[in-house]
Amino acid sequence: MKLQIFRTDDEKIENYKHLQCYGTPLDLSNIADNECEEILAGDVLDMYTVEMLPQVVQQLVGKLRIGGRIVLGGTEFSVLAKHILNGGLTAEAVSQIIASKKSLTDVMTIKNALKQLGLNILTTTISGVHCEVTEKRG
Repeated sequence: MKLQIFRTDDEKIENYKHLQCYGTPLDLSNIADNECEEILAGDVLDMYTVEMLPQVVQQLVGKLRIGGRIVLGGTEFSVLAKHILNGGLTAEAVSQIIASKKSLTDVMTIKNALKQLGLNILTTTISGVHCEVTEKRG
């Protein structure tokens, strides 16, 4: 199974099971452990507080089969900080970014969390202030 976890403003991808994220604990009870060959959660980390992130990541990885791929992403705080310091974003733009998030993260935190769960890094991408890490289980 392929799973896409999305926010309200994201488009659904065909041939994926869809689960909308509201920033509350995910209900993955109808998905068996090790069932997913791919999990796309490119904007999900912004929806959770820093305290909830380890639990969310662990929950998602538990649904990933051996050899499966997971994409996790969120707003990269160090890149956002550089844009602010260099005047690359207006105060209004920064306010909108921060107001729409429950937390900000960084690539290294995502990579370390996934490594601790036994995943191997495939790619790391930063586009604007958004980051995504793709990793493989096993």
